[in-house]
Amino acid sequence: MQPGWEEHPIARVSWYGACVFANGKSRDKGLAPCYDELTWSCDFTANGYRLPTEAEWEYAARGGEHTPYFRYPWGDAIDGSQANYQ
Repeated sequence: MQPGWEEHPIARVSWYGACVFANGKSRDKGLAPCYDELTWSCDFTANGYRLPTEAEWEYAARGGEHTPYFRYPWGDAIDGSQANYQ
């Protein structure tokens, strides 16, 4: 990584790149990597970092177990402190 760019977002990352990053982060923290980088299968029993499944992402995006679902993960109202907009 180039000095001075530590806080900048990454763009155009592939799913494979995200998996490699998660494995690298897992190794840095002494955790077992979740992804096999030859077959790209995920070991969900490993304690390392991984991407959320579609179901996990939808659960989080809908605010968890709230019924009816919230419009936003934190509730039904929004202001500039919770999202990057004016």
